[in-house]
Amino acid sequence: MGREDDRLAALEGQLDPVSRAVIGQLGLAEGWRCWEAGAGGGSMAAWLARQVADSGSVLATDIDISGLSGLRCANITVARHDLEREDVPSGEFDLIHARLVLEHLREPAAVVGKLVSALRAGGWLVLEDADGLRFDAEPAHEVFAAITGPWQRAARAAGWNPCYGRDLVADLQRAGLCQVAGRAHRDYRPGGGAWLVARLGIERMRDHIQREGARPADLDDALAALEDPTRTIIGRRSSPPGASAPLPTIRDPPTHCHRNYVGDLRSPSPFGLHNA
Repeated sequence: MGREDDRLAALEGQLDPVSRAVIGQLGLAEGWRCWEAGAGGGSMAAWLARQVADSGSVLATDIDISGLSGLRCANITVARHDLEREDVPSGEFDLIHARLVLEHLREPAAVVGKLVSALRAGGWLVLEDADGLRFDAEPAHEVFAAITGPWQRAARAAGWNPCYGRDLVADLQRAGLCQVAGRAHRDYRPGGGAWLVARLGIERMRDHIQREGARPADLDDALAALEDPTRTIIGRRSSPPGASAPLPTIRDPPTHCHRNYVGDLRSPSPFGLHNA
């Protein structure tokens, strides 16, 4: 695998346990219809397929579906799909999950509305997005504060909003959802292999981060700190809220670190699908 493949695989390994714990609180069961939007390497789609069994189904979509070629479960359908430009199936899904997807889109609020429209009445929308690129350490290391601003500016210049997590509450409210709330999630782990995603992310954008004002020595020190097993590294925040749509019977969303929404709703036309 290339460095980017390594980064994406490590990201799945880091975040899948969190996503599974969140979704597991929602009553996920056999027979559910699920949509994994921005499915990446397919690890969450495969897990969902096992949970919903043969009586359920999983739609796994992405702009680039090359990472989904290994999905062979009979109850998974793979589709190439652009969330911003294409329509969505209306009112079909018990669960829609999108992780670190909306923060990369030009008009994320519009896509939130699309996703809400694809839920069946009483379905769940689980979104996970970042709330900044600030890392910390214990013992403390000032280098993380020094590179945060340049890193975030470089991300925005590249078309990625790494702070979108804090904007999602307002977008959910505008989409007609209620009971919007959330909690932040941060990993606390010793320096080393657990922080491969962060190290590869800095290396991938290093030239851009330096152009936004980071000193090369600070980036070197940050990379070294992330590998230092004597330090506890405190990861960037993910602070997704929970929200529910106004239904005749409203279920309270569980309290956890990712956004959950109950929705009913509307009707654009479905897009073309093909089986993996």
